[in-house]
Amino acid sequence: MNEEEMKTISFPKEEWKAYQKRLNNDQCIITIRVWNEYGKYKSNNVYEAPWGDKLLVIEVNEMTNIKDFPYYDELTKEQQEFLNEYKKLQWIKLIKAE
Repeated sequence: MNEEEMKTISFPKEEWKAYQKRLNNDQCIITIRVWNEYGKYKSNNVYEAPWGDKLLVIEVNEMTNIKDFPYYDELTKEQQEFLNEYKKLQWIKLIKAE
């Protein structure tokens, strides 16, 4: 797949540095997707992050309640309240693609 065809994945700009730090330390990142991004990202696909890294989706998990998210306690109250409005959610685990 050439660069023009590379699919992208978006993240809130205020989270970019934290994600980059984890990825640069060979750690995975996890993101939650709802509404128009639900079902958009697939396991084993590579997507380009806004800051230029290529990210490999290694896991996609579905939830019907945000409280089922394994890192629920790490979310802010605002994030918990916002995400509680959705009944179809996915959490996606990504790593830096080789």
